[in-house]
Amino acid sequence: MWVSAVQGLLVGAGLIIAIGAQNAFVLSQGLRREHVWLVAAICAFATGCWG
Repeated sequence: MWVSAVQGLLVGAGLIIAIGAQNAFVLSQGLRREHVWLVAAICAFATGCWG
C-alpha cells in the first residue's frame, strides 16, 4: 500500500513540476495581473494552431 501511495505522490509531483515554459509564463502573468486575457488567448490560439 505504501508503495502505491509513494508512486502516486511522485507522479503527481512530476506533473506539477513539469508544467512547461508556456504555462509558467501564463501563471506568472496571471499572478501579476498583467494582460491575463490577452496572454491566455494568444497561448490558446498558438496551442490550437500548432498543438
